[in-house]
Amino acid sequence: MKKTACIILALIMAFGLAAGLTACGEATDKVYIYNLGEYLADGSEGIFDCISGFEEYYEDLTGRKLKVYYTTFDSNEDLYAKISGGASGYDVIFPSDYMV
Repeated sequence: MKKTACIILALIMAFGLAAGLTACGEATDKVYIYNLGEYLADGSEGIFDCISGFEEYYEDLTGRKLKVYYTTFDSNEDLYAKISGGASGYDVIFPSDYMV
């Protein structure tokens, strides 16, 4: 499941954000992600770190640095409370199917 999530994240960000982020005037592009906890591999326990791996992939693809700000939530209800309470600034949010 974590490998699938890495692939989905890479596809969404590579095709959906690469063109828009490369137009930014900042030295480092940024993307803010809000996802269910422990959904993407973080490099612990000797496994692949999906976020840093994607940052490297993005730099190889575009020639620009990318910083991924990855925040997690424990349940869809926590996500809903935060978003409905006015939290904004996330580029990508991953709720479960029933919350969509």
